[in-house]
Amino acid sequence: MTTRAFTLAALVAVATLGACETAKAPLVASGPVTFTRHIAPLLQRHCQECHRPESVAPFPLLTYDDAVKGFGVRVTAADGRAFILNYRRKLDGRERRYTIGNYPDWSTTAAREEAKRLKRLVDGGADPLGEQEESRAAPTVADLCARFERDYLPRKRPSTQRVYRQQIHTDIL
Repeated sequence: MTTRAFTLAALVAVATLGACETAKAPLVASGPVTFTRHIAPLLQRHCQECHRPESVAPFPLLTYDDAVKGFGVRVTAADGRAFILNYRRKLDGRERRYTIGNYPDWSTTAAREEAKRLKRLVDGGADPLGEQEESRAAPTVADLCARFERDYLPRKRPSTQRVYRQQIHTDIL
């Protein structure tokens, strides 16, 4: 983090904590102040409760990486952490937020590498979140079996229909 960005983050944290009702402890730091060791814990302890999606605060707490544009960490009020990638679709410019995975299941290094890989795909015109949504909307095996029974079985003899239905319900479903 650059000195200017760090100073700005520290000022925002101090100003926010001063305006926040939950901040009651004095701010004391021994040695050089770092974002990870000093500022982030203060934000998590005093601000995270209100600054989460669909809450009273105007914005959720997200921390972004300087190395990979759009790569960041989302911290929830329950202290859950997830690595995310924000990007814009080439098709229409719509902003998307893709969740890479949760910490500690994903290390920071592995999540950063995955974000780089996803950014290359996005630069090529892909939409990782859209592909994920499409795969969730794809028909299930049960849907395909129901379609088979509805569209194909009526053309078969009753004995064949009975055998196929039995095989579907015992072996597939």
